[in-house]
Amino acid sequence: MKKIILLFIPLLITVISCSDNNEIIRPSELPAYTIMIYAHGGELDSLLFETVKDLYNYGSTDKVNVTMQIKMSKEYQGKEDIQLINDHKGIVRYVLPENGQKVGMEKIGNVEDPFSTSEKLTEFILWSKEKCPAQNYILVMWGHGTGWNYDSDCVKGCLPDDNRDDELLTNVDLARAIRESGVHIKVLDFYCCSMARMETIFEFGETVDYTRTSNEPITGNGHETAELVKLIDESLNKSAPSDELIESVWTSYLKKLNEFWEKAMPKVQISAAFTDLRKLQPLMAATKEFKELLIRSYAAEKERIDAATCACYRCLGNSDEPQDDHEYDIVDYALQVSIKLQSTNPELSAKFAGIHEKLRNAAANAEVYRIENEDKKKVFANRLSYGILLTNKSGYEAWQQKGYSLLSFEAVSGWSQWLKTNEQMPVGNPCPFVDLIREPFVGNWESELGDGWISRVSFFESQDYSEFEYEKANPDNKRKELTARWFEVTGSEGKINLEYEENEEKRTREILVTVDDERTELTLKEISGSQESRIYKKLPD
Repeated sequence: MKKIILLFIPLLITVISCSDNNEIIRPSELPAYTIMIYAHGGELDSLLFETVKDLYNYGSTDKVNVTMQIKMSKEYQGKEDIQLINDHKGIVRYVLPENGQKVGMEKIGNVEDPFSTSEKLTEFILWSKEKCPAQNYILVMWGHGTGWNYDSDCVKGCLPDDNRDDELLTNVDLARAIRESGVHIKVLDFYCCSMARMETIFEFGETVDYTRTSNEPITGNGHETAELVKLIDESLNKSAPSDELIESVWTSYLKKLNEFWEKAMPKVQISAAFTDLRKLQPLMAATKEFKELLIRSYAAEKERIDAATCACYRCLGNSDEPQDDHEYDIVDYALQVSIKLQSTNPELSAKFAGIHEKLRNAAANAEVYRIENEDKKKVFANRLSYGILLTNKSGYEAWQQKGYSLLSFEAVSGWSQWLKTNEQMPVGNPCPFVDLIREPFVGNWESELGDGWISRVSFFESQDYSEFEYEKANPDNKRKELTARWFEVTGSEGKINLEYEENEEKRTREILVTVDDERTELTLKEISGSQESRIYKKLPD
């Protein structure tokens, strides 16, 4: 009897295809990373154009591939001033080529078609993996982040589609899209405002290793995403793909973003963080303990806990009315409860102080890096952390709550139990982002000279910045114009860019604004040209 020996050789093949050929290679030869950018322009279209141009100029490399799926707002469809996307209409996706080669753009939908849905994001992730298989995958969500949408099941998310009545990709939708793609995400980078929230970071479970989020408006001017690709690519020249490489890259990235803000708005507090989601369990446990002690203590210590509810840091939301933001720093909240109880109930105060310590240490342990500024910390001394939904019983029960009940964070922490117990709406809470920039020059100021220079200025507050209106006197008429927003504001001095037209050309004048200690006299001095200056007296309110 002959022995027949069958030799089974395991054969693992992968098709890499960031081109059209089907080249069979070993997994170890795959590019280190594929960066998948899912972007909606909305009113950020011009910023997205800058991002796309920069990415196109850098392109994919042999180590890092970049895929994109983009939808602009209706008015930007087919805009002619972008060489890369002159025919950018509807929903398009493509792989960025190397060395500025022509993009093979694929139109997959019209502007009226869905974009911000879990199904569409899942399709994009799977398409990216098919086109550009890699050892690791990074997903960048590019666009607006939102506060809580109370009229639509109490949901929070990103990329509201202005072409479809602000249809939103909720946190739950986003987590579902990643989960159903079956693709493990190394980094989920939110180039979106206001996503550093407990309800956001806890949603991704075992499908994502790291997130980058911000408590405030996202830092940037449109050029940062290409800088991130460059940092990853250059780092791979020195080391193999690893968690250490990723953590080093995003630490450098956040430092660069902070440098941008330090130059543009030095008085603004920014608290972006890069978080290891695999280290969140102690933070969840401390949050649950905090909720339970709040509920047990509330009847006996309502007055002081209510005072703490109105004293903890408010994160910047997306509402013109501070009381509608409903997002507050959880670590500082526990600290404020402890402080308010110190004089009357030191034993209970100590318990809340212990929970505060657990929350602070757990957050710090999960954070690979957080932007912090020593000068700003002198004003807002307590360490900023993650936001959490905070409202009172009547407020929460008036909302459609289905969306909040679906969150992984709510399922484990039961945080809504505290929201249904608390009777105090947060009012007058300090806000690190807003409070530092609202002081300087609110009011109306007038010059005694009527010589054609700026004769009157009015400064007023908007949601994010101070703005101003000016009236210019000349022989023919008086005109009022609204300038660009404030930059480089301090307590007694600010610098503004005054935009205007002259001989059908757009021009900008830089003007230094200073105010005296009594806030009664203000000086405007042009620093970009003539060096002219004028003194203005404050008018009665």
